[in-house]
Amino acid sequence: YTIGYEPSSVVRHRVSASTGGGVSPARKYLMGLNSIRFLRKHGTLKMWCTLLIWDVIGFPLALLAGCLRGNVRAASAKGRGIWDGFRGVKATKEALEKWARTRPTRTEPDGGSS
Repeated sequence: YTIGYEPSSVVRHRVSASTGGGVSPARKYLMGLNSIRFLRKHGTLKMWCTLLIWDVIGFPLALLAGCLRGNVRAASAKGRGIWDGFRGVKATKEALEKWARTRPTRTEPDGGSS
């Protein structure tokens, strides 16, 4: 392999570009699913209680906030990810494509340019 260096090059990082942004349904689904996978492997009682309070009991509030922001699909995707995580479902290409069909309706604070 050869390494090259171009001093005049400019690299711009777009946060979460591969998953459609911070509020994309696909990203939220993976966050919910992987939260449970992580907790099953490394979770303490305190971590499980935190998940229960913020993500399970707080889910109706997250849905309401999603409705008010015009992005209820992302909130429901996270809930589905948590549910699938409890059931032991693994992320598949088909599941991610389902959630990736709808892009978020609001732009990210980074300016939203590619």
